[in-house]
Amino acid sequence: MLIPFFVFIIIASLLVALTEIQIEGKFGWAKNLPTWRKTISFGKLKFEVTGYHLCFFSMLFVMIHSCYIFQPFAIKTELFILSAYTFMTIFEDFFWFVFNPDYGLKKYNKENVYWFKTWYIGFPSFYFIVLPIAIILLIIANQL
Repeated sequence: MLIPFFVFIIIASLLVALTEIQIEGKFGWAKNLPTWRKTISFGKLKFEVTGYHLCFFSMLFVMIHSCYIFQPFAIKTELFILSAYTFMTIFEDFFWFVFNPDYGLKKYNKENVYWFKTWYIGFPSFYFIVLPIAIILLIIANQL
């Protein structure tokens, strides 16, 4: 079950990243798109939300729940979906840099990626907040 789960996540994340590269180009975080922006703060943690990203990732969230068209709601399924979506936010973001010809791994750092304010051991701190959530959701789903 876990191998198809992660194959799906990797393929979906890659396709989303490639789509976003086509939309945003070298200007990450929708810098040149006609969208609204709002900074949200949780104590010292601050991040910017854009209308583009809110709509785009909400659409993905709804689409990943399409299985409920064909089957009834089940908590185990929902936990797998939430885990998959959470993993996808990390993988998609990372793939955006890896496959974006204007970035690549050489420019994957705090100096070039201004929209991530805090970094830890070479990665945006966002990853270290979201990754444990994805893992916990997956563990709980596997226990049901």
